[in-house]
Amino acid sequence: MRNQGPPVIRASSIAEMLGTLPVLFGFHPAESLVVVALDGPRSRAGFRMRVDLLPTEDHDLLACQVADVLRSQHTDSVLLVAYSADPTLADPLIEACWDRLVLDGVTIVEAVRCDSSRYWSYKCHDSACCPPEGTPYDVASSAGMALAVAEGIEVLPDRAALAARLAPPQGQLRTRMQSAVAEAVAEMASIASRTGEAERPRALAEVGVARVKPTVLRALDEPGATLEDAEVAQILVWCSLSVVRDIAWAQMTPQNAPASFAVWSQVARRAVPPFEPAVLSLAGFAAWIKGDGAAAWCAVERAEDADPDYSMMHLLRETLTRVVPPSAWQPFDEALVWSVLDR
Repeated sequence: MRNQGPPVIRASSIAEMLGTLPVLFGFHPAESLVVVALDGPRSRAGFRMRVDLLPTEDHDLLACQVADVLRSQHTDSVLLVAYSADPTLADPLIEACWDRLVLDGVTIVEAVRCDSSRYWSYKCHDSACCPPEGTPYDVASSAGMALAVAEGIEVLPDRAALAARLAPPQGQLRTRMQSAVAEAVAEMASIASRTGEAERPRALAEVGVARVKPTVLRALDEPGATLEDAEVAQILVWCSLSVVRDIAWAQMTPQNAPASFAVWSQVARRAVPPFEPAVLSLAGFAAWIKGDGAAAWCAVERAEDADPDYSMMHLLRETLTRVVPPSAWQPFDEALVWSVLDR
């Protein structure tokens, strides 16, 4: 079994550093600004962020936003990388970030622009090592990518490929899921109709937890297992009840976060309207807890498209926007969820 801890990747040159970044993000950035905090005397890669390149008129605002985030992380030295073949877009953005960060006392250890085959340093002006036509580099042959292969770490071609991991079902799968969901909805309606109004919330919650929790726990214990359509449909429908959703949420821990993301992303890929927001929010929280902010943002974006007012999605968005570290996550006891229902 592959070690679940983060791999130690040593980069002694700009080329090796550019080969490391896709491993850290899980995909190859493009048309992006990447900022990596460098911690300690050995300049270890710490907090990192990636944002899409914006038009020139928005560069000052983006630079201020980057500075605000780094200030919240107490960062004192960084690496800046602009991924773009267009220097007229990348150069003024790096300049804006540089000026803003220097005002905050942040040291720019290195700043480069790269276009997937060559890089240009903003710090080195020696044509002997940093020629004006750029310096060739090859991500595929870097130590970082070699380690990713050895560790079984998948690096996707771009962010779109990452978003596809949480994309909605299409074609026959969508038709099957709509049919399975309709059956689960009918079951919920039947149970509700047989229960008095006062007892209904608790009765539905108990049935929902009985349908969802064992399936989720079994999937967590069986990595790689594929859930049946009927099982996914039960999860989708019953997690529309906040109590059932929160009981499922309570099963997440820092230790099982990768497995939790695998389960909830599998469910999200088969989620049909109007049952997407809960499972996407759960997938997003699992991604955040395991340190995969990019996947968490993908979950937020699809959940927001489905329901812009969904409260759990907003909580996740705020967590990501404020750059709350996954170490802040405190698993909660499901007894707390039941106590709120019984008030």
